[in-house]
Amino acid sequence: MALSGQLPLVSLPPQMQAELRMSGLAGHWGACNRCGLCQRRRHMIWGAGSLRAPIMIVNSTTSGYDNQNGTPLAGPGGELVAHILTRLGLNPARDCYVTNLVKCLCPKKSEEDGTLRRRLPTHDEVEVCKVAVEEQIKIIDPCILILYGQQASRYLLGDPRPLAKFAGHWRTYGKRCVALSAYGPNGLMMGDDSVSKQATYFNLWLETAEKLNLLGRMWRPDAQLFQDGWAFNPPAPIGQLGVSAC
Repeated sequence: MALSGQLPLVSLPPQMQAELRMSGLAGHWGACNRCGLCQRRRHMIWGAGSLRAPIMIVNSTTSGYDNQNGTPLAGPGGELVAHILTRLGLNPARDCYVTNLVKCLCPKKSEEDGTLRRRLPTHDEVEVCKVAVEEQIKIIDPCILILYGQQASRYLLGDPRPLAKFAGHWRTYGKRCVALSAYGPNGLMMGDDSVSKQATYFNLWLETAEKLNLLGRMWRPDAQLFQDGWAFNPPAPIGQLGVSAC
């Protein structure tokens, strides 16, 4: 029940509802110390983008770029996604909301060969953040959910298999959303096969735009891109996307 003089939340415009709900959720989690990762973080990576976006991206982990900049999908991976969205006539700030499944940076550990690599989050660390991410998904109410990395699919879709078994596959998520499991974009700019990997990645985004054009109009007709007249118009095939790792 609303307090005297206040409007019930359901009577407010959807954008304002989302802002109030996300603000309350962020305030509840803002100084999180529920696991040990809080001791090393520079920033807790909450999210970025439109709260009424039809596309939501969930990264499995927080990268060093994210931790330095305080935003998800920082660095060349984020540049690549923004570049592709623009080629498809989409606006990253208007049409996407991005967050991380695990919102703090994991420490590095020494491998057998002596190199230092950032470890994956533990089950308990993921379970802590999963609660917040599931609430974020409810608030954004996307019709397209893109899950980057093994753990995003494992914990949000319940699929324990190696990502290689189902990367690029779509499945339903709830009643009005489809989810794509995919490798994260940060590794696409490295290696001799980077051009072919980027072309394959671009094709996944073509599929995403096709689904957005069809399912998004049915499930999220209120999305601003449809009010602005966006329609799927596939660009010509491409090779190198013009984004490098450095």
